[in-house]
Amino acid sequence: MADLTAVTAVSRRAKADGLLDYGRVPGTIYDGLTASWLERRFREAGLSQVRQDPYDLPDPEWMLDGVSLDIDTGRGTVSMPSAFTPDQSPVTPPEGTTAEIIDIGDGSAAARARRDLSGKIVLVHSRVEGIAYDHPARALVPDLEREGIAGLILAIRQPGDPQTRYAVQPGPIRFRVTRTPWITISGADALTLSTLIDQAPGKACLKATIRVEGRLTPPGRSQNIMGVVPGRSDEVTLVTAHTDSRWEGATDNASGVSLLLGLARHFASRPLPERTLVFVATGGHHNGPSSGQKHIIAAHPDLIGRCALIVNLEHVGSREPDGRGGLQERAGPNVMFVPNQNPDLLRLVEAGVAAHGVPVLRPVQTFWTADYYVHARLGTPAVMILQPSFWYHTEADTMDKVHPEDLSAMARLHADLISGADAVSRADLRIGVPSLSFGT
Repeated sequence: MADLTAVTAVSRRAKADGLLDYGRVPGTIYDGLTASWLERRFREAGLSQVRQDPYDLPDPEWMLDGVSLDIDTGRGTVSMPSAFTPDQSPVTPPEGTTAEIIDIGDGSAAARARRDLSGKIVLVHSRVEGIAYDHPARALVPDLEREGIAGLILAIRQPGDPQTRYAVQPGPIRFRVTRTPWITISGADALTLSTLIDQAPGKACLKATIRVEGRLTPPGRSQNIMGVVPGRSDEVTLVTAHTDSRWEGATDNASGVSLLLGLARHFASRPLPERTLVFVATGGHHNGPSSGQKHIIAAHPDLIGRCALIVNLEHVGSREPDGRGGLQERAGPNVMFVPNQNPDLLRLVEAGVAAHGVPVLRPVQTFWTADYYVHARLGTPAVMILQPSFWYHTEADTMDKVHPEDLSAMARLHADLISGADAVSRADLRIGVPSLSFGT
């Protein structure tokens, strides 16, 4: 767990330095600190050709400078301490945007029926049953804006009640811009706010003030960190994990980076593998998206041309809520991805799952997703075993959510998978059903 501690420590430093939307954010000094640390670890592991491979990020980054939600009850002001806006919101005037607040429940068409929302700040409640990033309120934003709302408060209820990071609209940041100032609040603050609205004297209308200060920084530079374990042939197995995160990012993706380093140390200390192993810690997963993977393809066509297999490491070992306010004893089930349905890769994945007691969901998925999706059109065989962490993209994605024994089991599984694939010819690895389907 030392690697996990070191990677997440960079995010904690960003928080200590006063960043509101903290983390290993692409293009920031914390992105660079992570890269420098990884470069040292690669060298210490005995990898060759270790280097940072810089590139220009395609998108600006949203940096939050200030946010608040204050409720005028007529008898005083009540502030909501969990108020946040973790993706780009229009900024408000310095004094904020003030309007009548109205609670519209889940925000559905039925809940909005015969209610005048024009010029109002609306409160929408969303309970997250799965991954926070996929919460149902995302789809409501265009409809609410068409009704002329003045502001939006999304109340997100989750176990542990964390402040929640997610995009109110899917896609890169340039497609996420709303016309309306918006914030999130926790479930606990939502209960307080709903109570204030319900208990307003004489059912008087309460006023809310949303204040958002933020800016888009120009696209900066990030970097991939590369290292090589030479093999007996010039064919390549490419092993990747993205380094960037918002918040502490323990499962997303300090866990994958820890796994990458563990595998690098393992193979660097053993006899030469058949294929050359290229380990790449990619930057910019959350900018582009997957700009680090795109840079590998653009800057290293020879490497890609020799690539027999891609193994992507992302979201592993995450302990899920136990339904009683705590955490499950061990990590939740993983989703297996083998896009080309290659029989040898399927056999190796299933053998590793059985040998190391890794819980999985079936069937094996055949679509491209996560950080390695950009390789889909190249036809390169790929494998990913991803744990769809409940916590990722939230401030609750902390070290206690990653179970060390499950992380070790995943390391052993991937070591066996890579070694087993070494015994399968490149031509045989490409046997299967080509897939160009994508998912999130």
